[in-house]
Amino acid sequence: MALCNRFLGIECPSRLEMTADGAYPAFPVGFAADGEIPFPQVIVRASGRETLINGEAIVASEAASGRWHYRATVPAGSAHIQPAMSKGA
Repeated sequence: MALCNRFLGIECPSRLEMTADGAYPAFPVGFAADGEIPFPQVIVRASGRETLINGEAIVASEAASGRWHYRATVPAGSAHIQPAMSKGA
């Protein structure tokens, strides 16, 4: 088993449609590596909050070439968008 030295690609939506109150839908993410990642995880940062996805929430598969592919779904949530402060505040 070869361990990961580098990422070969990352897949995620280029855009998410959010509601006026900052809610966003669940969305898929994926990444490929040149070897196995022992403890794969995805960290999503939005508006000062972090969502950690790891363990059984990440599905791993090995291709015949020795490349590993990982997929996960980021759950729907809220970015809690805060309005920009005016310069005088």
